[in-house]
Amino acid sequence: MWMTRSTECALSGAGAQGVELGDERLEVGGTDFKPSTVDIHTSTPDAGTASLAANHLNRRRIFGESASDSMCDEGWMNEFEDDGSVIYLLDNNLRIAYCNKAWDEFAERNGGVKLQRTEQVGRRVLDSTAEPLKAFYRSAFERALAEHQAWEHLYECSSPGLYREFHMQVLPVQAPPCLVVVNSLVVQKPHERVIRPPLTVLYRTSGGVITMCMHCRRTRRSEEPEVWDWVPDFVASPPDGVSHGLCPTCFFYYYPPVKDSTRK
Repeated sequence: MWMTRSTECALSGAGAQGVELGDERLEVGGTDFKPSTVDIHTSTPDAGTASLAANHLNRRRIFGESASDSMCDEGWMNEFEDDGSVIYLLDNNLRIAYCNKAWDEFAERNGGVKLQRTEQVGRRVLDSTAEPLKAFYRSAFERALAEHQAWEHLYECSSPGLYREFHMQVLPVQAPPCLVVVNSLVVQKPHERVIRPPLTVLYRTSGGVITMCMHCRRTRRSEEPEVWDWVPDFVASPPDGVSHGLCPTCFFYYYPPVKDSTRK
C-alpha cells in the first residue's frame, strides 16, 4: 500500500524501495490496463490477525465508544508507536498524518532509507501508486471514510529470501475524520520458488525495460511475456530500467474486485 506497493510494502512497512511510479500506467500480465470502475468489498477485520492496537480501536468502534478521544490520549499514541505492525494514519485527504516506529524499522530492514516517516508525513499516500491500484486503494479508503466501514486486504510483500504476506486493516475514525491503517505480517517462510540467475538479456526488452511484478516481485521474460521468473538478485538490487507491473497470478488472486470491473 507505503506508497502502496511502495506504500503497501512500506506501508506494510509497501516496498520500502521508494519506487516512484508517478502517472505510469501499470502493466498487468502483458496488457496495458486501466479500469474505469473498481468495486470494493468491505468486511470486519479478523481479530486473529489484528495487531493489539487495531483490536483495541476496532472494539471501541464495535461498541460505539469514542475512538477519537482515545487517539488524543498519550497512552493510546504510545500503543500505536510500540505496536509491532506497521501503522499509519491518513487524514480525510488521504495524506499521511502519522507513522509508527515499525514503519521506520521495516524501511531500514528493506533498504528504504528514503521512506523514513519524517519524509512521508504530509504526503498523499497514493502519489506513488500506478493504475489500476491507485483506483483500487482510493475507492477503498474513500468508502471507509464515507461509510465509516472497516476494510481489509491481503497482499504479498516478499524479500529476496522470504515469502511474506501482510494483512491490511483500514479502520475509520469519525471525529476528526481519518483512517488508521494497520499492516500485520501473517505469513513468513522461505521461498519455494525456482531461482533464476540475473541474466538481464533474458528479461530486458528492445526498449531497455525490465518488468517486475510489484507483489511477488518476479520478472517477466522479454521473449516469453507470459512467463515470470523468480530472480532474487533483482529483488535485492533492481537493475536499471525496471518497470513495475502485476503478473497475471497476483492480479487475479489479490485483486478480484479489479478483475471483475474489467467486465463491465
